[in-house]
Amino acid sequence: MHKGYALILILPLLAAMFRIWACANVDGGARMSAWDCVVDQFFALTLYVFVGPFVGSLAAFLMAWLMAGTLPNPLALLIFLLFGYPIGAIPAIATGAIIGALKPWLWGARALTVSCAIGAVLSSILTLTGSRPGDLMDVAQFATFGAVAGLACAWIYFSAPSKGIN
Repeated sequence: MHKGYALILILPLLAAMFRIWACANVDGGARMSAWDCVVDQFFALTLYVFVGPFVGSLAAFLMAWLMAGTLPNPLALLIFLLFGYPIGAIPAIATGAIIGALKPWLWGARALTVSCAIGAVLSSILTLTGSRPGDLMDVAQFATFGAVAGLACAWIYFSAPSKGIN
């Protein structure tokens, strides 16, 4: 297993443990806090894994269009989507799980900023740990795709109506 994947998958677990520890006294116990955390993580993870790679692929397509200077073949978007989901799914799952775990402390612009930052960092970890030292442009591109996807997903996740007072 790639060492970047291990780091990406550990961070959601740490965020969940922090939420359970921080909210155990408020929610009425560790079991209730853990259940709330699992529910929030599941809904955020589901949204982020379906929307995040799609938005990241669109950002990659637009960046390729801007760098080429001419309009690429529209079927190239299918190729971007074909590679975007396998590459972007793991960082999207981890970003959604972290945002779901930190949901009680996120609102407004803070939620958008944190989701953008986490998406950028997690999307660039695989490129940073697996690339050559001189490939910082690739790292910056993947960070941009993750940031755009994180922003779009947070916009949807935090603007959706909820059943209670958050």
